[in-house]
Amino acid sequence: MYHLQSGIFEDVVFQPICECNEHKALAQMVDRRSSAFPAIFMADRGYESYNTFAHIEQKGDKYVVRGRESGTGICSGLNLPDTEEYDIEKELYICKKHSKKVKTNPRKYKRIRSDATFDFFTDDCEEYRLNLRIVKIKLSETTTEVLFTNLSKEEFSADDLKRLYHMRWGIETAFDQLKYALGAASVHSKNSELIIQELYGKLILFNFCKTIVGGIAVKQQEYWKYEYKLNIKMAMCICREFWCSQTLAAPEVEKMLLNYLVPIRDNRTFPRDTVKKSAIAFNSRIA
Repeated sequence: MYHLQSGIFEDVVFQPICECNEHKALAQMVDRRSSAFPAIFMADRGYESYNTFAHIEQKGDKYVVRGRESGTGICSGLNLPDTEEYDIEKELYICKKHSKKVKTNPRKYKRIRSDATFDFFTDDCEEYRLNLRIVKIKLSETTTEVLFTNLSKEEFSADDLKRLYHMRWGIETAFDQLKYALGAASVHSKNSELIIQELYGKLILFNFCKTIVGGIAVKQQEYWKYEYKLNIKMAMCICREFWCSQTLAAPEVEKMLLNYLVPIRDNRTFPRDTVKKSAIAFNSRIA
């Protein structure tokens, strides 16, 4: 769970590969989150789930989750309009029974599989009322995306949701920094407990670095073509040195960080190339 504004990881769940379930992990992190302030949870395709939406609502929080527009996602069973854009609200009753009431009201009742996970059914309550707002937005002439949310139209328009969801890209860049700038893509241990220990160490160091970087302001110059920010990869190296050093002082660290700046160039897009990566042998990682 990554906080987009502070730039740090707030929670993490490790699962064995044979028990890997991202929906369950998200529900765990949502349930154990303790804060006096409500949050807006944002997630990519694959996380849309009635159970996930219910968990977030039960905590009194909000969500913006991207849904699959085709295939086996929630959208396929909601009878949505075939238009380029829409912003509609639906009141659904989630249930597992295939009764006459459910059959005759397919727009109102949404029956899920008997083996599907839904944590809010009890012996006395076999239906769960869920209000969904479904927004389809156009990103370009050929690209659209569908967002599920419980934010009201009065608070957030479709354009607001588009800008809000765009912020989610911050977690992708955070993963990149964690995996490559701090080396979490490769570990030195073989024992599962020691691997988790390594990853916790890298997460703690990541949060330490981002906390320091977040407290340093870059003074912008009028003659610069772009606005500049700290180079995160160099900042990771400097902050790691600061962590280990017994002589390096905080003012020196700030001066060192300000020596490495990169321009801020927003709204750049690149084609996504999928490249298969082979496993790295343990001896090669040591070398």
